[in-house]
Amino acid sequence: MYDTPVAPHRHTGTLIVSLGAGLAGERQTGPEWHSIGKATRMRAAAAASVWLKNPDALLLFCGGRSHPQLQISEAEAMKGYVTHSPHFRVPESAVLTEEESVDTAHSVRNSVALLKRMALDPEKILVVTGARHLLRTARYFRAYGFPVTVISVEEALADSPVRHEFSKEVHGEKISKRAGRNEALLHMLQWFDRKGRIASALVRWWRSG
Repeated sequence: MYDTPVAPHRHTGTLIVSLGAGLAGERQTGPEWHSIGKATRMRAAAAASVWLKNPDALLLFCGGRSHPQLQISEAEAMKGYVTHSPHFRVPESAVLTEEESVDTAHSVRNSVALLKRMALDPEKILVVTGARHLLRTARYFRAYGFPVTVISVEEALADSPVRHEFSKEVHGEKISKRAGRNEALLHMLQWFDRKGRIASALVRWWRSG
């Protein structure tokens, strides 16, 4: 499930977690990680920007193989981007990948399993993701007893070396009415579906249709 690296020198125990948001619609030229979707690349860039300020931290990218025509996972595409980008050059030894999750709640469940295995301090977990589902992600983590610190993509990219590349997406995020209704329903479910198991089943059903 996990690509576990050798921890970088002076690792402080801080973990920066970021969730994928899809791959490009078709195979891109060059290395396979070039198939990263723009929203996923934006989240990876945001997480890497936080890492630049915490270079002794580890990065954890979450996301499975979300496109039927691509072999690479969202997590591996994110890793490829931050380790090859001239703006970040994150060492591969500083990156973990979780490649089996297919939705937000699933990513959190798998991340929690890894965090417990590594015995990391719950107080040193930073979650970087899109503002639209930042609160829901944090609630899932807290349902497992992880009082994570959340950082929005917009906040993380505010003084990033690639902030201008994503300015339009960060400040002009638009979602369909259907996606907005679905997100609202998933928020409501958290009153009794604290760990998101029903939410995961719903997301799979929505995607199957």
